[in-house]
Amino acid sequence: MGVKDADLLKRGRQMPRNRANLRRRQLPFARSKHEPHRVGTKLSRQRSVLPRLAPYGLSLPLVLLDGALGRDPDDGGTFHRRVFDQDSAPSVLEAFAEHGIEPCLNVDDRRDVVIGPNPSSPPANVAYLASFGARGDLMQTARSAAVFSFQLFGLPRDVLQPVADAVRDRGLGSATVAHDITHGRFCLTVRPYGVSKWEGVLAFCARTGIDPAGVLAIGDGENDVELLEGAGRSCAPASGSAAARAAAQTVVGTLEDGGWADIVALLD
Repeated sequence: MGVKDADLLKRGRQMPRNRANLRRRQLPFARSKHEPHRVGTKLSRQRSVLPRLAPYGLSLPLVLLDGALGRDPDDGGTFHRRVFDQDSAPSVLEAFAEHGIEPCLNVDDRRDVVIGPNPSSPPANVAYLASFGARGDLMQTARSAAVFSFQLFGLPRDVLQPVADAVRDRGLGSATVAHDITHGRFCLTVRPYGVSKWEGVLAFCARTGIDPAGVLAIGDGENDVELLEGAGRSCAPASGSAAARAAAQTVVGTLEDGGWADIVALLD
C-alpha cells in the first residue's frame, strides 16, 4: 500500500519526467479493486483536498488533519476520528490567548473551520479558510464542538514556541511548530495526544486487513515523521525538512527534478 502527502502528489505529477515515468510504468493513481491501495495524507479537510485531486482522476481514502480524521470518499465512511475532550479544548484556547495570538479551530461539523474575530494567521490563509469555513466565537466553539485541532500559520517561531511549550507543560495535547512552506515562517498545530498520520494509516490498515509492514510512505514535513518511521518502506524528497529526511529510509530527488520517478522505482 502506498501512502502519499496530497500536496506532494499534486506537485510531483506536474513535472514532465514524473509524468513520463508514470506512463511508462503504467502506474494508475485512481483506485480499483484490482489495484494496490493508496491513501492520501493531508493537513487539510476533505472539502479542500478533493478538488485538488479531482483533475488527476484520483479516488483515494484520506487521512486528514495530521491523522485526526480518516475518510473514504468512495463510500462516505469514517474509519478514524480523534478529537479533544471538552475540558481540554477551552484550556488550549486559553493558552493561545495568554500569548496574545488567535488560532483557527478545525471542527467536526458542517463549518469545518471556525475563524474568530482577530485571527493571527496571514490574510491569505484566513481568506482561504473563509472560502469554506465560518466565522464564530472560538471559546463557545471550544466548549461545545468536537475540535480536531488548533492551527496558526505564517508566524515567527519565537511567537509560536511559547504556546507550544505551554500546551505541552500543562498536559493538554501535542503541539508541533514546523516550517510553513506555503506562507513562510512557521506554523503551529495543537492536536490531541497520540494523533499522527501514521495512526490514521494504521486505522485504515485495520479496516482493510492490510499488513502495515507493506506500507510505502512518502512525506516531506515535520508532521510526516511518525508516518515515515512507522511504514515498512519510506522516502522523502531531497527538498523535504531535515526531520523528514532523517526519518525516511530513502531520500529521492526533488519533485522539480522528477523525484516521483525515483519513488516509482522503489515499487519495482
